[in-house]
Amino acid sequence: MCGQGRNIALNSKLLFQIVTDEAASLFLGNELWQSRSGLLTRLVLPVILVPVIFGMIAVLLVLVVQAVTGLLSRLLSRSLDELTWLKIKRSALGNDT
Repeated sequence: MCGQGRNIALNSKLLFQIVTDEAASLFLGNELWQSRSGLLTRLVLPVILVPVIFGMIAVLLVLVVQAVTGLLSRLLSRSLDELTWLKIKRSALGNDT
């Protein structure tokens, strides 16, 4: 890490470069790495790779949020339902304690 890990912008750019270089090396051989098509692939790959990864992360986050809210909804609906019926019964019976 550069700057003892304190320069976040530079370190994130370096990590991004490492990831895209590794991903590009998966698709390109050694002879294509130095060619124009290799350069084009190394430039285009981040444009495609980053939105796809962020899209998958967004979908996963939505699924996690839906699961958590579904669980909370089931748990809270029972207690709120009991409270509602208690208030309806008190109102129907006059609530004159």
